[in-house]
Amino acid sequence: MATDEKYRLGLTTSAFYRKWLRIWAFLKGTTPTALAGNILQARIEANLDLISRMLKERSEDLEISSDELISRILDDSDAED
Repeated sequence: MATDEKYRLGLTTSAFYRKWLRIWAFLKGTTPTALAGNILQARIEANLDLISRMLKERSEDLEISSDELISRILDDSDAED
């Protein structure tokens, strides 16, 4: 499922979490940006089953296929990234 393409995301967090991210990244020997990316990836992987169920439910509510909903979401979000 992983791809070699990388995307830069503009994320916002509070000063409290920024401080602890910087400390954690230092202790792990990495950058805050790399650590944040790893955390995001891990949370998505941990929630794939839930995301899939939510996608199925929403597509059923809209009376379209999951693939159609994915296409709509990704087409709409390309302008936001």
